Amino acid sequence: MSKKTYSLVERVLIALILLGMVGMFQPIAIALYRYGFLLLLFSTLGFIVFSHMSPKDAGPDAEPDAARSE
Repeated sequence: MSKKTYSLVERVLIALILLGMVGMFQPIAIALYRYGFLLLLFSTLGFIVFSHMSPKDAGPDAEPDAARSE
């Protein structure tokens, strides 16, 4: 997975977590609370699983992070 795709998926999962929190903390309807809870639960689990993956390097000429800081 490229770094661009990895970043996009990560941002979408974070947006879904925030949307789930809004659904849980709104005082209007219990149905929105229920869907907000489920959305928060599954997007958090998805973020945890996805955060253990790493994006593919740019190529064989890409420098490691340690070499860049020197």
